[in-house]
Amino acid sequence: MATLQYTLVFSVMVAEICGFFLLILPMPERWKRGMFKAIGTSKIIKLSTRYLLFIYGFIGLLLLDSIQKVKRSNDAIKQAHLQGMDSVAPTLHATKVYAQRNIYLSGITLFLGLIMLSTFNLIRNILEASQELDKTKINAMGDAYSKSKEKLDEKIKMLRKELDETTQDIEKYKKMEIDYNNLKKQTENSYKEFIRLSEQHESLQNEQSGQIPDKKDK
Repeated sequence: MATLQYTLVFSVMVAEICGFFLLILPMPERWKRGMFKAIGTSKIIKLSTRYLLFIYGFIGLLLLDSIQKVKRSNDAIKQAHLQGMDSVAPTLHATKVYAQRNIYLSGITLFLGLIMLSTFNLIRNILEASQELDKTKINAMGDAYSKSKEKLDEKIKMLRKELDETTQDIEKYKKMEIDYNNLKKQTENSYKEFIRLSEQHESLQNEQSGQIPDKKDK
């Protein structure tokens, strides 16, 4: 069940990445205006927004649950060391690493969702400001036109600056994704090492159990 849940989260993250690249894809301004107009007037998009809110709420709950699992794993590891149950520690460490991976996955998905929403609003505001500027160029005359143009240019510059900052945040996200992939590899290596140690431990126990009866016979 947990695997299905985080498969859903991963699918949402991939969809967000594709959606973000679609938003920042270079295209003529007319096409972008048409696309955003279609999105704004589509009933399907409005209906799907409700489901998206539910999905992000669910991902937020998964994030909180993963944080709780990491905390419980830390407590269990400390307790195992205090009781001298070192054989249980690898299993607890593996559980902790998986919970940490889930924190990365859920957190990055929520973070990218916020970035996509901000980018969408910024691009829409830029298009609206650009459209207002075009209307001002046609209708305005003289000083009134010049003043309006300066204000709109400042607004566009400000929005473009915010869009650049958003793009920088995406670059940080990419670095976080690389860290997530590295953590995933470490998790797989840790799990393989745990399996190897478990088999080795079982083999030693079998050898010891085979030696004890021999001593009694002597």
